[in-house]
Amino acid sequence: MQTGFVDDIHIHIHAPDLIQNNDEVFDFALSTLLLPLAALEYYQYGLGISRELLRFSLELTTLRAKSHHHFQT
Repeated sequence: MQTGFVDDIHIHIHAPDLIQNNDEVFDFALSTLLLPLAALEYYQYGLGISRELLRFSLELTTLRAKSHHHFQT
């Protein structure tokens, strides 16, 4: 289920220089601010990302950042 959402975000954002269909790079992008910043830029310029998808990417990144912090402490 989560993979479907991740694929959906990848399709809508389509940042080939950042992701290039590479799960490891995409996972890294989700765990940093790179993906939400890209999503926000696409949203601001009307390039096909919805407000709901932007909100989901920000929430997912927040959750992943918290989980990474939890496992590292």
